[in-house]
Amino acid sequence: MNIKNSTFDQSVSKKISLRNELPSDVKRQILDLYKPNGIRSAFLYLLIFSLIVTYISVAVHADSVWITLLAIILIASQQHALYILNHDASHFSLFKDKSKNIYTATILSNYVMFHHPEAWSFTQWRRIHMLHHKHLFTQDDPNYVGREMRGDTASSPSLVKITLKTLEGVKDCFLDLFFNKISYINSKGKIYKNHRKHFGHLFYSFEDDHEMENERKLSLIFYILSFSIITYLSLWEVFLVYWILPMYTIYPLILRFHDITEHYWEEKSTQVETNTRSRKDGLLTKLFISPLPRGYHCEHHIFPNIPVTNLPLVNRYMKEHTSIHTEEQGIWGLMKEINTRKKNEITM
Repeated sequence: MNIKNSTFDQSVSKKISLRNELPSDVKRQILDLYKPNGIRSAFLYLLIFSLIVTYISVAVHADSVWITLLAIILIASQQHALYILNHDASHFSLFKDKSKNIYTATILSNYVMFHHPEAWSFTQWRRIHMLHHKHLFTQDDPNYVGREMRGDTASSPSLVKITLKTLEGVKDCFLDLFFNKISYINSKGKIYKNHRKHFGHLFYSFEDDHEMENERKLSLIFYILSFSIITYLSLWEVFLVYWILPMYTIYPLILRFHDITEHYWEEKSTQVETNTRSRKDGLLTKLFISPLPRGYHCEHHIFPNIPVTNLPLVNRYMKEHTSIHTEEQGIWGLMKEINTRKKNEITM
């Protein structure tokens, strides 16, 4: 028997059984939550970019170091919100038309990150993310394999370890961008590890991958136009301080923190309710990390195509009608849980 496929099949069966626990009327309500809302998605993009412009305008006019620092942190939280919308688009959850999801996320969530290691290609990000969902916690899950290579699957992390690994996110961001070779997944799902250096993907054609080739050409056009406009309007200082600086300092910290804490990477189970966390964020977390409820990660894995803004309602349905009772804890509750979990592991 293929153990890897067996555990994957068990995980899928478990998810189906959990959905079947729901009463018929609740199933219908959850079915409505799947429907993409184009108006809501457009509003979220408008809101996020409006907040970014507002933060920049206030900081520039205030001419204060402290307000500049605050603006950098707040802008990074909105960059994270763009990442979350990119994630929804990868599940085709923003708009009914799949192509709108692709083009909107590519232009408004990826291109604006100017070839950031976490957002250099919507196509690549989606291909990797689909493998994560399809093969959760197996050797075919790129995210799990990545955490395994970093030693994160050996034991539960301490708060100190999480802090250090989160801080490493900034260093790794620079290394990935300028020095390390990155992997590439072709249109058939085959992974080429250490394919090219990061910027090399901009200047070498994808002859057998038309989706990537079109994205690459559009990327170059976008960057040339953007840098020309920035130069013409003399906005380089504003662009570097209020967009690039948060993107390569605070934003990687947010991404790495979630990457480490969304799952219990040390768990050997492929069951989503065992290896995946959920978190309800408070006001400060929404302000400084993201206004969108990314924390409901267990619910997301059970219902992956439901938009992130509907996940709190899914959480309520699951708690009321299924055997899954995910904890609604904020950041501080999460820290306490991590600390307790590590202490229990040591004493066992």
